[in-house]
Amino acid sequence: MTLVWNTWPDTHKGPVIDYIAKVSGTFNATTPGALSFAKIDQSGLVSDASPPGTWATDNLISKWD
Repeated sequence: MTLVWNTWPDTHKGPVIDYIAKVSGTFNATTPGALSFAKIDQSGLVSDASPPGTWATDNLISKWD
C-alpha cells in the first residue's frame, strides 16, 4: 500500500502523523467514532539547524512548489 499526500496548507507547520482504520460494511454509513485507528507513520522535526527548523510539513509543501 502506498499513501500519497497531494496537498498541504502552507500555513500548517509541524509534524505529520498518518493513521488508518478498517471499515467494515458501507463506507458512507461509517462514523469516525466507530472506527479503531492505528498509527502507521509519523515524521516531526527534520532539522533544527536554524529556527524554526525544518519540519515534515516543509518537505510535503516543497513537493508542490
